[in-house]
Amino acid sequence: DRVAYFIIPSTVALVGLGDVVLGVLRRGAFDQSTVLVVWATLAAYSVGLPASTSSRILAQAYYALRDTATPARIATTRLFVSAVVAVAAMSQLEPVFGYEGGLFADVRVGPFALGAAGIAFGTGVSAWIEWALLRRELSKRLGGLPWHAGAYVRLWGLALASAAVGLGVRWTLPPVNGIVEAALVLGSFGLTYLGASAALGIGEAGALLRRFTRRAAAPRT
Repeated sequence: DRVAYFIIPSTVALVGLGDVVLGVLRRGAFDQSTVLVVWATLAAYSVGLPASTSSRILAQAYYALRDTATPARIATTRLFVSAVVAVAAMSQLEPVFGYEGGLFADVRVGPFALGAAGIAFGTGVSAWIEWALLRRELSKRLGGLPWHAGAYVRLWGLALASAAVGLGVRWTLPPVNGIVEAALVLGSFGLTYLGASAALGIGEAGALLRRFTRRAAAPRT
């Protein structure tokens, strides 16, 4: 749950506000078209971010059981799935291996095709396959694993509501420097998420606030 508390809002922010994050870099050759293409790729990759982080924790449980073979076998499956899904998705976004019949092969963002987003999507999908396999096998060995569905739904709801606040701030801002925009939009997103989760009594939020309070109260040397 502690990992989910941080990863879920990070995923929502990268998908919903990724162009604001990347807008900080928007200068010179890194123009708006580049920002949008990188954002699309980042968002596609972020689909698997919660699964990737959870899989690392599950893998540690296997290592504690002195089993390194199962995570390695499942990781091999992940690589295969990633390659298959990546090629399939990329082929719909730009010509691949001479195939030009993709549904979105003609879509361009400025001079750029979106094939890289297809590769990233394959990585994201395969991360969920790996997570599901690791969890299933570990559950068999341990006689079941806890599943806090309600807590995850609550975190996703808070993250989406906080992203809506961030978008609202963005839409009301006049034209400003990318760094200023990112600070205001992402700051409102983060503070809303932290404040709302603390108000709901989520332990990780309380721990963060106590840490900030102690640091603010610490004597300056």
